Amino acid sequence: ELTGLSYGCPIKYEGRLTDFKDPYLVLTETIDMDLSKLPSFLSKRVSNSIKQISFSGQSKVALTMYGKLSEWPLKLKVTADVTTGGIHIPALKNPIQNINSAVTFDENKLELPELTAEYNQQAYRVTGVVENFSAPQVDIKLSSQDLVFQTKLKTYDNMVRFESISGKLFNSDINILGELENFKQPNLKLSGELNLDL
Repeated sequence: ELTGLSYGCPIKYEGRLTDFKDPYLVLTETIDMDLSKLPSFLSKRVSNSIKQISFSGQSKVALTMYGKLSEWPLKLKVTADVTTGGIHIPALKNPIQNINSAVTFDENKLELPELTAEYNQQAYRVTGVVENFSAPQVDIKLSSQDLVFQTKLKTYDNMVRFESISGKLFNSDINILGELENFKQPNLKLSGELNLDL
């Protein structure tokens, strides 16, 4: 076990190597992250793209690499838990507060079992899955007291297909499907129905 600090955040490394005839390695890096320092851990390009956004709260991130050294590269699994997080985005009138979530991802899938947050004193819940990063398939659901929205989509080389955008706002139902073509000159095609309860 090795411990230290990275940008003022505690960091720990743990690992083990077994079966010396065909070595199997498990190496875990754990960071107790102050989210206000998140941009320091990101690439310069990503950090610059979000420089107007400020973060707060705590996150525990565990990055585990594992597998046989003879079958390089090693497999990867990442888990991140966020508690009492906050995001201030200039385009929004008020910050998003009380963010609590757990995220896991590996080479093939990102899972968001639950994210809860508050905006304008309204509680929101988000769940979702992203599969197949080479051609992502997304299934995400957003809900609050007055709305429920679920979006299922697939991405291709130059197109996003919305298999369904369905939900309920107050007592009105929304069902939409369609596609977005040609990212350089976007062409959006949507169809569906809206049942209003006035």
